[in-house]
This record gives sequence, C-alpha cells and structure tokens, in this order.
Amino acid sequence: MTSVRKNSIHGYDHVYQITVDRGICFYSAADCLVWFTLLCVLARKYGVRILSLCIMLNHYHIQIWARSPEILSSFMRDLTAQFTRMYNRQYKCSGRLFLGQFSNAPKNKGQKIQDNYIYICNNPVVKHAVDRAERYRWNFLAYMDNRNPFSDPVDPEEMSEPLQQAFAAVRMRRRAGHPVDYLFFGGVYSRLSDKERRQVLDYIVVQYNVIDYGEAMRKWGDYRAICTMLATVAGSEYDLAEEQVREDYRHYYKMMRLAYAEGYDLSRVRLSRLSLYEQHRLANLFCEKAGATPVENAKFLHAAFLV
Repeated sequence: MTSVRKNSIHGYDHVYQITVDRGICFYSAADCLVWFTLLCVLARKYGVRILSLCIMLNHYHIQIWARSPEILSSFMRDLTAQFTRMYNRQYKCSGRLFLGQFSNAPKNKGQKIQDNYIYICNNPVVKHAVDRAERYRWNFLAYMDNRNPFSDPVDPEEMSEPLQQAFAAVRMRRRAGHPVDYLFFGGVYSRLSDKERRQVLDYIVVQYNVIDYGEAMRKWGDYRAICTMLATVAGSEYDLAEEQVREDYRHYYKMMRLAYAEGYDLSRVRLSRLSLYEQHRLANLFCEKAGATPVENAKFLHAAFLV
C-alpha cells in the first residue's frame, strides 16, 4: 500500500493523503476520532513524533518525525490499512479509501518546519471552516492550552452513570493500546446528552493525544504566541502537490445539517449507497439551500456524474 521512500531524519516530514475519489470521508466526530486514536496508538508503537496534524473532510496532513524511511512507510501502511478496514466495516463499503501512495515532503530547515506547521494548522482557515486556526477541533491546536476547549469542564460529583461508563471505556481502551472504535460511538456514547458527548470528545483527545506541543512551544513561544503567528502568517507548501480546488467548507457543513434533517445519519450511513434518483434530489437540495457547487455535490455524495 505504501513504498519505502526518503524521509527527513534530521527534521520533519509533511505527510498528506487524500481519499481515492477525492470525496468526503470524515463526516462525523466518530470518523475523526477513530482515525486520530488509531494514529496515536501507532505513533507510540513505531516511536514517531507528531508536531502537528489536521483532519480535513477528504484528506489529512501530518507533520511527523520518524527514525527511518522504513518506519515512516510502515507507520503509514498500518494507519491506512487499519482505518480503511474499520471504516468499511462500519459503513458496509469495500475497496480502498485513500490513494495507495501517500505524499511526503521532507522539512529539514527551521523556516521550512515553521512554514509547514503554519500551513497545516491553517488549512481549515483557508477552506473557510473557521476564521481562526485554534477554533477548529480537528487540528487539535486548542488542546495545547485547555483540556476542555470545546466542552464544559466535568464535575465529578455530577457525572451521570452513562458518562462514567463512557470515560471508563475510553481509559480501558487507551491502557490496552487500542484505538476508540465505531462500536464505542454506537454504544454508550449514543446514550449521552449533547453536553456529555462534547465532554467525551474532549476526553478522548486528551487521553490519547501524542502531539508534541512542548516542542512547538520551544520553537515558537507559548500558546498565545503560536495563535498570533498563525493569525498573521499564511504558511506555504511548495514541495508537495496537494489538490488545489477552491472549496468553501461552510457549504459542506450546511449539507451535513440538511442531510440529517432529511433523516440521514451520517455517522451510520453513506449517501453513495442511495439510488440515483435520491442522489439527484439531494444534490438539488444542496444547491438550493447550501449553495453547493457541482464539484462539492460530487464529493459529498461520491457521485462523479453530478459534475
């Protein structure tokens, strides 16, 4: 699934991987956290260091250090293969999820490492998912400064029994060296209130997180200094051919809300399995209500004929 290639032994590598059809993959918090916790488990197994990462809707970026190109390739092979199996099992799909060959670009010098860090963290800003990098959950930047950046702090005296069970399940899987899987989100997590679900999402990240915030702060200052840097510098990537398509992620988030309103739970089903008639109906709805372009419709519905 991957081949051995050169990597930056003295610096970091910018690793990038996109879905095989360029379509949306990470629709839900479950999708993001199954992938993230698997990455954290494998990072510990292979002894790689993560300086930054960002999960976007149809691709992801990782700023990673590995001792050798063989370790980098093995790490990416396992991440891609294991997540694909979990994903396909959950959504009753088959075949490849990501392009077989991941892309990577060595970043050896200090300025290149900094530019790459900014580029990765600011990816959701460029795509109009958020207005500031620290407001995006899936670049995990906010966890540098706060254990509950997207939820209310947990009061141990007021925890419901399902919330206690959810926390215990997360701790058990983390201690056993297993990622959080889709069964967790279909089980105890589904019995939580919205407030409790947000608390569990933050708890999962904190329990598994392997991102080296300390190294980032040693390089560029404290959390506020890093956020200021991200807000004032765009970042750049000249060494890696990322898909250059103008997209407005606000359209996709509106499309997700519309799909849920139409009765489709995107944490359980994939719209690519719908009839052509239903896909066309949703595409028209997304154009009218979400301002979706034909390309955005095709990526969201995994239907190339809509372009």
